[in-house]
Amino acid sequence: MKEYFTKYTDAEASRIAGFVAGYIRGDISSADHSALDKWLSTAKENIRLFEKLTDNRNREASMQWMREVNSDFRLRELQDKLKLEQAHRRKKRLTLFKNAMSACFVIGVGMFFYFYAAPPSNEPPTLPFIKNDIVPGIEQAVLTLNNGRKIELDSIRTGKYTKEKGIRFFLETDNWKFRSHAVAALTAQHIITVPPRGKYQLELSDGSKVWLNADSEIRFPPIFPPDKRVVELSGEAYFEIGTNSNSPFLIRTARGTVETKGATINVNAYPNDPLLYITSFVGSVSFANSRIKFQFGQNHEVSILENDTVKSRRVQLANLAWMHDEFLFENDSLEVIARELERWYGAKIIYADRINDRFTIRTSRNQRVSQLLISLQATSKLQFEIDNNTITFRN
Repeated sequence: MKEYFTKYTDAEASRIAGFVAGYIRGDISSADHSALDKWLSTAKENIRLFEKLTDNRNREASMQWMREVNSDFRLRELQDKLKLEQAHRRKKRLTLFKNAMSACFVIGVGMFFYFYAAPPSNEPPTLPFIKNDIVPGIEQAVLTLNNGRKIELDSIRTGKYTKEKGIRFFLETDNWKFRSHAVAALTAQHIITVPPRGKYQLELSDGSKVWLNADSEIRFPPIFPPDKRVVELSGEAYFEIGTNSNSPFLIRTARGTVETKGATINVNAYPNDPLLYITSFVGSVSFANSRIKFQFGQNHEVSILENDTVKSRRVQLANLAWMHDEFLFENDSLEVIARELERWYGAKIIYADRINDRFTIRTSRNQRVSQLLISLQATSKLQFEIDNNTITFRN
């Protein structure tokens, strides 16, 4: 290990160490992550060094290098980075010890600080194998017109107007608006598809606003007829629906139809989810299919099982977390979390072992997937590997 660091001064090595330590702990700042990416892009040798630093097989070599170096400069740098963690040591000793140990092991410096500051663990944490980390989703979607023409919406500039057989739609401050008085618009259907690793916002012809989550699709007419407003949804969407007592708003899903005359609601209707969730924040909402029909008021969430069993409870914060670019898991299984990872990161999930742990965590969606997984790992025995676009979980 030592030969890989001879080209760096103490200050340079410490700076790189800080980036890598933050990367492994999952608390690296955006500025430091950009600096790390820039450093990796300057030379293949840097990539090889990074892979060695994050490779668990180099444990003994890293420890030996740590014993040889024992630099006061590096120690001060490490102490600064762990200052906040030390303040909470009494309450979270085990978690912080695991995080600090992983950071110290990776960079091969200052490990003795934690050997004497906290009791050693019987089972040292296993560092994850990370190859080509996965970045979070972005604003992107594809609009399919009635004639089959496809437009990548994320490539359109603000203020861009488009016309199609009397139908006018335009982008205004990242919000697609659809307007038309053409007769053809009454029978036409548009589709907006948000792929995995995407999200998007649009405004329908009646002024209702829709936010689409990753891996979602909405079908709608460019202009609604006067008697009803109908859209079709697959996936998840947040609606701010304008009130019109003469024109109900219907959201058709594969499991049934949500109806309201004006409301703020979130509908989670992914085809591969065992539950359909409908959350009303404002307004009265009804749901119906061929077997069941019911109505509920605001500040309530309804979950519908595949056998049409219905459960109701007060609104949970988790239902709106994605709108604030957050993940909020409350005693959820890894399977539930994995579905979110598949959608938001476009990842393929593999389970090498059966994992029964449940997780509670609130964290940003605007981070690389390794940072989220390291946070999950800190409170469980979960182990993971990231290889290109595949995440493998094991105990």
